[in-house]
Amino acid sequence: MKKLLSIGTLSLISSFALADRAIILQPGEPLPMGAKIDRQYYEGSSISQKSQPQNQSKSKRNTNLIGISLFAGYSGQNAKPEYEGKQKLNGFELGASYSWGDFGVYEKYEHQNESQVKYNEMSTGVQYKFLKQNNVYLMGTAALGYGWGETKETKIDLEFLTLPVGLEAGYSFTPNFDLYGGVGYKWLWDRTENVGCSMYVCWSGRGDVVGDTDGITYKAGLRYNF
Repeated sequence: MKKLLSIGTLSLISSFALADRAIILQPGEPLPMGAKIDRQYYEGSSISQKSQPQNQSKSKRNTNLIGISLFAGYSGQNAKPEYEGKQKLNGFELGASYSWGDFGVYEKYEHQNESQVKYNEMSTGVQYKFLKQNNVYLMGTAALGYGWGETKETKIDLEFLTLPVGLEAGYSFTPNFDLYGGVGYKWLWDRTENVGCSMYVCWSGRGDVVGDTDGITYKAGLRYNF
């Protein structure tokens, strides 16, 4: 009889002791008699679990943009057409690139003007950063492009196949922004439609209108890195 009273008394004391103490259950574990559930813990855990997929999705979206950059700036060229005098063209460039490690690819549009010529070009190329030290980098570029434009006086529609190569230097003043400048060289092969007639013969072909052109190029601008 005394033993039964002792067991009952201990059980009652344990129930009161657990009544004021919140416990945390593991999955599948039964709730002890008289224990309270830590509602705040479970609500917080539920909120955390609900927000986790959103955070993961946001992180995944940001990760997908790593390696992409947009750039814009000044673009110029000292050109020497085969059948014309030297011409200095000035304008702008817009482009985007994608890089993995030190290698990358890019797409660029250029628009330039001279007193007698309007010129446009689209080019696709590769780039390689062969030097990175602190916030400074050096990068080599090479591309193939298509150029088109017109002469203002004669209204001839010009077409060129282009091969630009260059060296770019940049300074990263924040993790996302670079100031860049560069010099290079560009070959332009005349692909302008050539149609005409003389007294005895007519002809139709490509090239030899202004002739093949080459010259030094230069640029400067701002790059944004995602």
